[in-house]
Amino acid sequence: MIMQRLTLISALFFLFFIKVNPVWANQEKPLIIGTYDLPPHLTLSGEDKKIKGALVDYLEKEVFNDVGLKIQWTYQPFSRLVAEAKKQKIDVIGFIAKNKEREEFLDFPDLPTFSTYSALIFRSANAPMTLDKELIHNLVIGHTQGSIVPEYLLNKKVKFQFLAGEHALERNLEKLNLKRLDAVFVPTLSHAEFVIKNTPFRNELKVVPIQEGKIDLYVALSKKLDKNIKAKILKKLNQSSGKYSLYLQKTSREEQRGLLKQLTFNSPFVRRY
Repeated sequence: MIMQRLTLISALFFLFFIKVNPVWANQEKPLIIGTYDLPPHLTLSGEDKKIKGALVDYLEKEVFNDVGLKIQWTYQPFSRLVAEAKKQKIDVIGFIAKNKEREEFLDFPDLPTFSTYSALIFRSANAPMTLDKELIHNLVIGHTQGSIVPEYLLNKKVKFQFLAGEHALERNLEKLNLKRLDAVFVPTLSHAEFVIKNTPFRNELKVVPIQEGKIDLYVALSKKLDKNIKAKILKKLNQSSGKYSLYLQKTSREEQRGLLKQLTFNSPFVRRY
C-alpha cells in the first residue's frame, strides 16, 4: 500500500515537473529543421544523402550547439516545405524571406541571417548589361513555386511561369535555353551563380543582378514551437547573425566543386544531355 502511494506520488511529481519544465519535457521530441535545395547554402549529398552546406555548419555550431534538443534535418522541395510549415509540421525553416503571409505561421528573428541580391538569368545573346524597368516589361519569367515574388516585379507587366518539385531552378534553366522563357528569376544571387556554373550550356546563359532586388534571408520558427525553446533560438540567431558570411566564405572552392558534382549527379541535365 505504501509502495503504491509512493509510486502515485512519483508519477504526479513527474507530470508536474514536465508541465512546469516544457523544454525538458520535449527533449525526447526532436527539433525538425526544414531545408531545401539552395547550394552553396544547402544541398543534399549524392553519396550518403546527408544535408550539407554553409547554413548547416552555421546552425550546428552557432545556434543549435547547446539548445539541449535532438535535431532532425528534413530536405524537401521548397513549395512542399512551405506547405509543411503552414501545417506546423516543421519547427525551423531556413533560408526563407519574410512577408506578411509567412508571418502568419512563422516567427522571424529581428535580424536576418544573410542579406543578398536577387537575379535574373538570361540567354547570353539577349542579356542586358544592366536591368532597367522597361527591359523587364512583358517578360515571361520562370520561377519556383512557393517562392517569394518581390513587389518590384509585381508592379511591372511580368508573366510568371512557376515550377514545383525537385530541381525547379535547373528545369527552368533548361526551358530558358530552349527559348521557352525570356528569363529565370532567382531570389538568391549566390545560388544562381553557383548552379549556372554546372549547367552544360553555362556559356549560353548570363546572371544579371537586380540592383533594386536586395533580399533578407532568415531562419524562421514555427509559431507553435515551445516559447522557451523559441526564445532561446531567436536570441542565438540574433546574436550570431553577423557570423554566417564567415561560414559561407569558409566553404572552400574544392568543397563547392564537390557540392556541384553531387548536384550534377541528381540534376535533370544529366539525364537529358
